[in-house]
Amino acid sequence: MMELSLSELQGWFLGLSNKNTGANGNVIGAFPASVDVKNNTTSFWYSEITGYALSLLVNISKQDKNSALSDCKNTADKAFEFLNYVATQSKKIDDIDSIFQGYSIEENRKMREYYSFDVSMCIQGVIDYYNLTGKRESLELAEKLGNWLLTQQTTAGGFLSRYDGINKNNIHEDHYFWSDNGALHAKNAIALFKLSSATGDKKFYNAALKVLKWVISLQDRDGSFWVNNKKEYVYSHVQCYVLEGLLYAKYFTNSAEFDSAITKGAGWLLKNIDLKYMGILGVHKFSNSSILPEGASSNIFYRIVRRYLPRKEFASDATFQTCRIFFLYDVLFKTKNEFSNVAKNILEIFPNKCIVTDAEKNKLPSSRIDISIPFIKKKSSIVSVWSVMFAIQAYMLRDKFANKDLNVKDMDSLF
Repeated sequence: MMELSLSELQGWFLGLSNKNTGANGNVIGAFPASVDVKNNTTSFWYSEITGYALSLLVNISKQDKNSALSDCKNTADKAFEFLNYVATQSKKIDDIDSIFQGYSIEENRKMREYYSFDVSMCIQGVIDYYNLTGKRESLELAEKLGNWLLTQQTTAGGFLSRYDGINKNNIHEDHYFWSDNGALHAKNAIALFKLSSATGDKKFYNAALKVLKWVISLQDRDGSFWVNNKKEYVYSHVQCYVLEGLLYAKYFTNSAEFDSAITKGAGWLLKNIDLKYMGILGVHKFSNSSILPEGASSNIFYRIVRRYLPRKEFASDATFQTCRIFFLYDVLFKTKNEFSNVAKNILEIFPNKCIVTDAEKNKLPSSRIDISIPFIKKKSSIVSVWSVMFAIQAYMLRDKFANKDLNVKDMDSLF
């Protein structure tokens, strides 16, 4: 039986950036969004994922002194330099203190859309890097990005999705989870809390509480969170983002304000784990008017078909996120390991269902397992880099849990 290996995943993850020589040196240190193991191709260099990666590199550096991972700090330095470079280019080209989405690999073309969620993940990475290194320039960058992020928060508490640097437009209302007023923006609170701690500026703290109080309005009675204020479908990946923001708030504020929402939300995840695959499907509870994530197409026929016959796909990102949430839930709420035991079972079964191998024979988690057709299991050849990072973190938390080293301070690993 093939199994995922923590050390193998970490080695592959580090190699993604170390193999990146960059075009004209612009993207050295960047991480891609995904890799297609079938065609041996890499997607665009992604600022958000580089922010995620920076947090994980810092986390590994703190927790694992293994000599094989000794280049984590050097890789983190390069990742920060990339984000700092993109911020400089954003100011130069579009005159805003933000970070655009990334670079096209084929053309080295700047992708001049500034997503508020992406920038939040970059802030987290930069703040974590600052806490590790004490470099003043990293704190200055994080504060600039944080000030821009606040301009994207609505009076109700949600966030605008993105600013289009080419068309100078920042209103993007739509059906998809990445559109304006998306529940996923609850995770922005982590970056804002960390900024408030690093800078001492209360405005970031207040903005974090504001988005979390707002997102509660999107929670249904069964504990699930609608993807945005249109309330058309539930996406498990977003459900996890919301819970990560709420869990971090409980840790950071030491308040029980969001306890009920967290417990109901975690309970919804628990109820939706498939007992055969020990994974969770991507899409749930869609309405007749919804346009599902995989239906993001201009083909109207395709959209209609997918509305009534949605794909049944197990999502690796949400499944590994769920494991992280379950481990940390039991620590924060001091439960009797009800959730952690499920997380351990997931990590014993689901990875073996989703493994694909690349040209170098690395065993990696496929981003999706499609079981739409009875008795046929189709694994995507796409490996999402964020799914790999979530898997690494889940395994690290599992090992700390087994050694009884897991504690509330590990909440800072919710990058």
